[in-house]
Amino acid sequence: MKEIKSIVSGVTVVGKIDEYIFYNRLGVPCVRRAPRKKRDPDSFSPAQQVGQARLRYLVSLYQALAPTSVLQAWSKAKKRPGQTRFNAFVSRNYAAFCKDEAIADYARVKMSEGDLRLPLGIAATVSGTREITLTWDTEKDRIMGKTDDRLHVLLMAGDGSFRTVARDNLTELRGDGQAVVRLTPEEGLPEHLYCFWESANGQNFSPSKHIHIIWE
Repeated sequence: MKEIKSIVSGVTVVGKIDEYIFYNRLGVPCVRRAPRKKRDPDSFSPAQQVGQARLRYLVSLYQALAPTSVLQAWSKAKKRPGQTRFNAFVSRNYAAFCKDEAIADYARVKMSEGDLRLPLGIAATVSGTREITLTWDTEKDRIMGKTDDRLHVLLMAGDGSFRTVARDNLTELRGDGQAVVRLTPEEGLPEHLYCFWESANGQNFSPSKHIHIIWE
């Protein structure tokens, strides 16, 4: 990979010209030769095959989360120069995936990142046939943020399908200390819950918290 110096300050060439591909990597303009022919899948090393599988799964998850607030959260997350929200999402979640299972460790999946802090004492309990009660501490030294921070909840099936149930319009705020999520029969019984908070002005998010749900 060769770095190219822009002749005109502030101008970056991106795309394919003849047999070369121009692109931007973390704010640095780069160029590489386009592949002349498609590689035989068997020519990739085991490590390369794992990396390709992980990336395919990450793209599928990213697309499945498009209707939710997760992409908005990654838009606000801190990034390296030239890094997009997709690049940030992939780099932070790469280690949660493996070749043979879409997600190897659900607890390592990050649905959001940011400077807001999570409240202490976050817990979830099954409170009915299709209800989950999410609670957290609201004492002055444990709420860890502003009372009007908005709650987001995302539920995911544990079968590798990336089926998600988003609750982005909850009325409960950080200061309430509790939220009840009710599921419809069509939404099933997701095994993994992720919650995170958004500032009232929508400019900052907290990291996400994972909780494994065990239905009775």
